[in-house]
Amino acid sequence: MSNKSCCFLGNSKQLSYRQRNNIFQLLYNEVDKLIKDGYYEFIFSGNNDFESAARIAVISHKLRNSNIITKYIANPNDDINQLQKAYDKVIIPDIPKHTISQRNRYIVDNSDYCCFYVKNFVGDAFVAMLYAKKINKPQINLAYVNLNY
Repeated sequence: MSNKSCCFLGNSKQLSYRQRNNIFQLLYNEVDKLIKDGYYEFIFSGNNDFESAARIAVISHKLRNSNIITKYIANPNDDINQLQKAYDKVIIPDIPKHTISQRNRYIVDNSDYCCFYVKNFVGDAFVAMLYAKKINKPQINLAYVNLNY
């Protein structure tokens, strides 16, 4: 039986401290729900504020659950040795051109669920979100989820 997987893609840059904390809380809660629903593989591809917060949320859960697997989808020019220290698996996909949009499409295709943070409806993360919708991939856009605390 293979694990269900969730990817994280977003277009957040230079968020305030408060925004990062809010995103982390949303992500922590979302990851908690996903684990309860059988998601144990979490896929990353970058380190913008959203994806960094997602990684911290996943690692926070991984400290208590050894079944969690972190996977990084890399470009050929990424520092693979460094990535292998930070993630359980590092994959360089076999795609024609290693553009961000092609890598994002690969990630969406190879995930069971997509967690987005798309506030600006432009850019590669937005295109990936539209693609996920087009292929009926379950997803959430945390940019428009309210915190209730």
